[in-house]
Amino acid sequence: MKEFLEFVLKRLVDYPDELVITQGEDGEFIFFKISTHPNDIGRVVGKSGSTISAIRSLLEAVVANSGRKVAVEILEPKAP
Repeated sequence: MKEFLEFVLKRLVDYPDELVITQGEDGEFIFFKISTHPNDIGRVVGKSGSTISAIRSLLEAVVANSGRKVAVEILEPKAP
């Protein structure tokens, strides 16, 4: 799943080399934390959150039969 998420996001952003995706698990949850260049946050989120919402829906569909849940968090970029 992480590879799928990375595949999709690298095609959306202008700075793919700065994209970092961390995956973890906690009980029934699989979570992803996304960090990217500050200029790419808007591309990942999309207008009114539509892009990140679609990505979350795709990931939820992948794990639907396993009884697990997916959480995706976009981390705020650090100020220089």
